Amino acid sequence: MILVTAANGRTGRNVVRALVGAGHPVRAFDIAAGVEQLVDEGATEARFGDLLEPADVGRAVDGVESVVHIGPPMHPREAEMGHAVVSAAGRAGVATSCSSRSPTPNSSRS
Repeated sequence: MILVTAANGRTGRNVVRALVGAGHPVRAFDIAAGVEQLVDEGATEARFGDLLEPADVGRAVDGVESVVHIGPPMHPREAEMGHAVVSAAGRAGVATSCSSRSPTPNSSRS
């Protein structure tokens, strides 16, 4: 299972579609209403949650093999969100891939 954060945005939806198209099971995660509609587009699961809530992030990474983190552009706490998901994934032994549109450095663990 691959976790995609910010899955309900334009970039996230495209990543979900590409992963599903390549035959990967995907868990879509987003704070935006309507994330559950991604199941209709092929995601295995959709979870509503906040990247700034450790419990939500912990539940999101539980049981996944890898994480594609898409940072929300221009969010004042974007770096904190990225650190939260990468840290939770690291504690769970999960590989991560991060994307960001801001000048904040990206984190990656493979």
